[in-house]
Amino acid sequence: MSISVAMLSMAVAVSQGNEPELDNVIVSGSRSVERVASIPASINLLDQQSIAESLKTSPEVQQMLSIKVPGFSPAKASTSNSGFKLRGRNALILIDGVPQSTPLRNGSLGLRTIDPAALQRIEVIKGSSSLYGHGASGGLVNYITKQPDPDNEFSGDVGISTRFSAIDPEDSISKRIDTTMSGTLGQFSYLVTGAYDSYGQQKDADGDALGLVYGLSDLDTQNLLTKFGWAFDDQQRVQLTYNYFDSQQDTNLIDKAGNYSDGIKTEAVKNDTGAARIGDPQGPKDNYNLMLKYSHDEVFSNTSLSVDAYKQRIENIFFYSTRLANPDEGLDGGQSLILSDKQGLRTDLSSVFNFANFENRITYGLDYLEDTSSQPLVDGRI
Repeated sequence: MSISVAMLSMAVAVSQGNEPELDNVIVSGSRSVERVASIPASINLLDQQSIAESLKTSPEVQQMLSIKVPGFSPAKASTSNSGFKLRGRNALILIDGVPQSTPLRNGSLGLRTIDPAALQRIEVIKGSSSLYGHGASGGLVNYITKQPDPDNEFSGDVGISTRFSAIDPEDSISKRIDTTMSGTLGQFSYLVTGAYDSYGQQKDADGDALGLVYGLSDLDTQNLLTKFGWAFDDQQRVQLTYNYFDSQQDTNLIDKAGNYSDGIKTEAVKNDTGAARIGDPQGPKDNYNLMLKYSHDEVFSNTSLSVDAYKQRIENIFFYSTRLANPDEGLDGGQSLILSDKQGLRTDLSSVFNFANFENRITYGLDYLEDTSSQPLVDGRI
């Protein structure tokens, strides 16, 4: 059992403004803004209120989705989301339409790439899609990040919370703080969202620390999202977005192996061996997304244009495994990691025309993506 306590919730604004209603709009279905009713697919939307409510019990997006989205697995939160499926198949993870998945271990890493405090809503579209490239055999999960406040020069909020085990509170206390500042000054808009979450030991119903393989014990997570925009006029704007995410397990616990046949569980215990814990911290390390977006509502008659340029770096370190041993080199095991560098350009044109008394829309454009991914070992072996 774990308990989450909200310690402080504060909001500051120059003036009150109405939040735009977004429940009837979805972006990722056809790469342009569409109403949910017009998308021929099974869709789940998690709005900002649902995300905020889920944050009261857990800051892990994958746990939130597994509870609220039918067909989404697994329910177990982990540092890598290994085994994550949507209706039994891989799903493509996106941040504002930019792919996060890699060809290696596709669908197992992208979920833990942003903190939920930075999100305005989450769109889950079930069913195979090739609109964004490889990896969407099960569907799409598109994280839509917060937008600058259009009605105030400055608005902000701060949240502080803690979680701990009610069975054995010792070493289980987690500390979390997140804050958002945003506003619009004439043609210029800005948003800065930061979150820091320090996990304590994750414990089971007996008060024993859970195993460390893909575990969340002693995990420090840092996320920074910034947006700066400029509106040239009512129809044209440009926006620069930067998202930084780091979430690594730094612990002195070690696993005590159990035996399923004998009913002995695997648990984490204090490292009393006198030797340093083997291996590097597991989890995403200094990952970032840099995105530049230009949009024009009517670049020519009844046609809108959207251009996205992006650059991305991913480094995800897996757990230490004796299966990667090489006795000839004196190595008792090793850790693999996913390295991926992406850069791409995506253009979307959307034209509306009338035919046979019906309004029709055609979306077309050009995508360029360069993705260099590899899975070496931390010690340099290939």
